[in-house]
Amino acid sequence: MNYFMIIYAVILFFVLVPGQFLTLPSQTSEKYIISITHGIIFAIIYHFTHKIVWNATSSKDEKD
Repeated sequence: MNYFMIIYAVILFFVLVPGQFLTLPSQTSEKYIISITHGIIFAIIYHFTHKIVWNATSSKDEKD
């Protein structure tokens, strides 16, 4: 098990929590719209970066 992937997902989630560093689309929007937007952003970033993080953190022994 690659614990770095768990840590990566937790950090990514923390950074993308609405209101933590930014709120998209805006703070005046409804809460569910903000949550859906941040969820989609999380999914897109995770989709395009998880293999990079996995390859960078996994050792040769774990691949067998």
